[in-house]
Amino acid sequence: MVKTKLPEYLQSSLWSYDISQMDKDRSKTLIITQVINYGDERQLAWMKENYSLPEIEEVVTHPQRGMWWREKLRYWLGVFGKIIDPLRFEVAIIDLVNPKTKLMTEFFKRVDLEKHAAA
Repeated sequence: MVKTKLPEYLQSSLWSYDISQMDKDRSKTLIITQVINYGDERQLAWMKENYSLPEIEEVVTHPQRGMWWREKLRYWLGVFGKIIDPLRFEVAIIDLVNPKTKLMTEFFKRVDLEKHAAA
């Protein structure tokens, strides 16, 4: 498999990562999340050229914990006309001031219940 290099101008959205070591496909979720949260028009255009709408939608509708700015996630869910579980939404939001201990506990209880129900 050939590793696809990322353009240098993505570094400002991926400031804490060594983009020379990242692969466009293997780091897809992280790249899409960071570009949506921090990217400029050029970076967003690159994202749309390099990832399909279903790939972007998948990242938005299954947001990673503690990685999203509220207004960005809300906006992009609207772009795709999607609503996600309110608990999943809140757990995905970056909150630098107030840790969400109770919320996280409830989230993991729900995730555990979903795993057992699927089994």
